Amino acid sequence: MKIKTRPIKLLKPWVFAIFGIALITQLSFHHFSLKGDKSTTNLKPAPNSSISKILSMGEHSAIAKITLLWLQSFDSQSGIKLRYNQLDYTNLGNWLDTILDLNPSSDYPLLLASQIYTMVPDTDKKRQALEYVYTKFLENPNKHWRWLSQCAVIAKHQLKDFDLALKYAKGIREKASAAPTWARQMEVLLLDDIGEYQTAEIILGGLISSKQYRDEKELAFLQEKLTEIKQRTVEK
Repeated sequence: MKIKTRPIKLLKPWVFAIFGIALITQLSFHHFSLKGDKSTTNLKPAPNSSISKILSMGEHSAIAKITLLWLQSFDSQSGIKLRYNQLDYTNLGNWLDTILDLNPSSDYPLLLASQIYTMVPDTDKKRQALEYVYTKFLENPNKHWRWLSQCAVIAKHQLKDFDLALKYAKGIREKASAAPTWARQMEVLLLDDIGEYQTAEIILGGLISSKQYRDEKELAFLQEKLTEIKQRTVEK
């Protein structure tokens, strides 16, 4: 079911007033906690989702957008330019959760998690962002598979962690029935890369035999790839 949203400019003034007071309180607390301590860079804990929904007075989608804009600008605070790897990623995930609870139809929080908050040199935080996306994917695979496919690429090329990349690719194949063939075939391509030809052959054969393709073109593509992998198996 498609969720209807209204432009922010159509919101009633009292909605802005109520939510503005709550947000200003949060920001003011954060500002004064930073004053005199330039080393403090952590996000404060996100408000309870239920409280956020009450304060939004039914304007969940619009308030989610306002909160998202604030979160995106958090890396510049009190004249200090922060790097993403200085942020508290646990609290960051909680803020993204709050935004998703307010507007479940939005893809932007997962776009940020998979493409922006993974751009850090801290591998632990990079992994934390990837796992956040994976957790959300498990909640709604057919909606979030595209963001997990991005995570699989990051795991492979940036972290050089093939096991993690395979975990994400396998999740797409097994759980995201609405994902296109190229996405559900990522696992096969990864196995092909590391020489696991027999496993890749079994998976491809399963995709074909269970008719997990949308048309004859996709079927031909899968069959061609299966032939290539069988040839590599013989040559191995």
